[in-house]
Amino acid sequence: MNEEYNKSDALVKIVSLCIIYFVIASILMQILINFLGKNIFHIEDNYDMYSKVTKYLLNTETGTLYVKVLESIGIFLTLILLLRIFDNKGIKNIRFFQGVNRGRNILIGLGLGALSITAVFLTLMWTGEITLKNSLKYPSVDKSIFLGVIVFILVAVNEEVLCRGYILNTLDIKNKPVRACIISSCLFSIMHTLNPNVKVMGLINIFLIGMLFSYMYIKTKNLWMSIGYHITWNYFQGNVFGFPVSGQSQFHSIYLMKYIDQNIITGGKFGPEAGILVTLIIGINFIIVWKFINCKK
Repeated sequence: MNEEYNKSDALVKIVSLCIIYFVIASILMQILINFLGKNIFHIEDNYDMYSKVTKYLLNTETGTLYVKVLESIGIFLTLILLLRIFDNKGIKNIRFFQGVNRGRNILIGLGLGALSITAVFLTLMWTGEITLKNSLKYPSVDKSIFLGVIVFILVAVNEEVLCRGYILNTLDIKNKPVRACIISSCLFSIMHTLNPNVKVMGLINIFLIGMLFSYMYIKTKNLWMSIGYHITWNYFQGNVFGFPVSGQSQFHSIYLMKYIDQNIITGGKFGPEAGILVTLIIGINFIIVWKFINCKK
């Protein structure tokens, strides 16, 4: 995407990305609020409509799905415009659509993500930091957990295409890969600053997860491994084990978890991503990717 890197061009592209996406997302959100308010909630008063629909979108799993679909539309429209305006290229130049071993990479990512958050859960159980309200033998299953699959697929695709597919490639990834990864991961972390119950440790770990995903991208030359990891990391965290996902706790879960104490180990209301146990798990995953993941052409 960026055969010749230019700092000014990169800055213009990233700023343009923020502005264009904000405008498109704002328009789409207003359309969604008006549609739901008038057709689902049957509200005519604009203030009442905005208040009730926004609460629904932010605090229910179905509402979250609407928001993530809207985000997907907004992100892809923004990228189509940016690629056409600045590079005279199409959306297929984002490596979401390219690369070898895509099936293998996404399976490895799905497995690593699931195993990593399961290791966090089991460690917290073993150390007595959390307990379960229902037994492991009696999971609570309903249709909401299937809705969660769709939600977290959209979350993963949206964030990976944006942060690793476009922003990372807009920076000087060929000549300055570490700097490019740091900048894109900082932006990835900043995206989560408005999440509920945000903590400094949570933002640090999200930055480190962004670095891990960037490293996966560099090693595999495509987005599929980071997308797979992102999906199961979030899904198992929220819909399986019942943790808050980056501060968001509106998800139905198979198991109902209870904190014994909210501290630097558990991450408290932000979820395990604000805990030092996740910092350790991220470090282990770096070693796994470094030692065992190679891009086979």
